[in-house]
Amino acid sequence: MVDGLFQLTFRLKKLNLFAAIPRTWQATTMKVDWSKAPKRARWWAVDEDGKSHWFCAPNVAAFTKFWFSEPQPAPTFGFTGDWHNSLVERPTAS
Repeated sequence: MVDGLFQLTFRLKKLNLFAAIPRTWQATTMKVDWSKAPKRARWWAVDEDGKSHWFCAPNVAAFTKFWFSEPQPAPTFGFTGDWHNSLVERPTAS
């Protein structure tokens, strides 16, 4: 479990999750089809290697002091931009 948390933290940092990411490419390049996402998916992003993933909200294990979340493979939706700018947060229901 700890190893999975480390990997997730590394991947999210690699994707600059904690930084403001410009989203100008979204309107012109592609759109994420959230109907294809897992129910708990909160983000979609492309890694440096060109593979895209869904990132889900973390699961908190009852009676523990840790959480975990595994990225799941996702379609690329035709994304061709810089992977640094690929992070898309799931829209909130309005």
